[in-house]
Amino acid sequence: VPMAGPDCPTTSTFGVNVVPQVSPTLGGTSTVCVDGTGFYSASVNPDITFMEWEVITPGLGSVVGGQNTSNIDVKFNIVPGTAIIRYHYTICNITSYVDFSVNIVPYPTIILNIPTDACQNEIGGTAMSASLDFVPAGSTINWDWDFGTTGSTTSTGDPSNVSFPFPSQGTE
Repeated sequence: VPMAGPDCPTTSTFGVNVVPQVSPTLGGTSTVCVDGTGFYSASVNPDITFMEWEVITPGLGSVVGGQNTSNIDVKFNIVPGTAIIRYHYTICNITSYVDFSVNIVPYPTIILNIPTDACQNEIGGTAMSASLDFVPAGSTINWDWDFGTTGSTTSTGDPSNVSFPFPSQGTE
């Protein structure tokens, strides 16, 4: 910058900090059951001066916790479909948004296959099996007999077939 005057240098240098416009990255649960809750987050950026979340797909859900923060809870309604979660943010007085898609699936249909000749404590014996029409991969499936025997397994995806050993006691 040229300067005028007998005691001033002819040029002066100063720095300018240019803040890059980097879109936040969103993460969270991409598949949920109807009437379920999902947890979502945006990458932290200290240059963001405003943030707001919304479910822009009408009738599929709403933000129930964490509004105006980088982490939220979304409660989904009882309608299957694809919900779009939108994160609005402002950096350097420029407002923008990023979207995150969530697949809302119906509760799985459970089909039980129960043998009629099951015996207690039978070594290598009969097992009950269940077919679930859709359980997201990695979901935990729990079972609980009325007299206290419990167990669990992890779903491998759609469709999911699970074997449950018959209990060693009871008449259930």
